[in-house]
Amino acid sequence: MNGSIRKRLLAMKISNWESIPYSVGLQCPNGDDGSLMDGKSKVIGWCDTPKGLMKVCECQVCFSKFRYHGFHGSLETFLNSLEEDIVYQEQGLEAWSELTLKRFKHEI
Repeated sequence: MNGSIRKRLLAMKISNWESIPYSVGLQCPNGDDGSLMDGKSKVIGWCDTPKGLMKVCECQVCFSKFRYHGFHGSLETFLNSLEEDIVYQEQGLEAWSELTLKRFKHEI
C-alpha cells in the first residue's frame, strides 16, 4: 500500500464509535433494508473498538451509520481490506456484491 492511500485510509478513522450502532447482519439496524449486499449501504470509514477493528457504513436509504465485523488482525491487513472494499464499491454494485460473497465463502 502506498503512502498516500494509507494516509487517506487513516484519515477515515471515526473516533466516536460508541455512538454508532453495531449491526450483525450487514445491514442498517433501522430495518431500512440498507444492506451492503444489495448496494444500499456504503463504507464510509472505520473505528478501533475494544472488540477489534470495524468498518463503518452508511445506509443510503435513511443515512444512518452502523459498524460491523470485529476484525482480529493487524492494522495493515485491515487497511488493505478497507481499501479493497472502497475500490470495489466505487466500481459498482456487481463488483461489490461479488467481493462480499467471496469473503463470506472465505475465498479471499
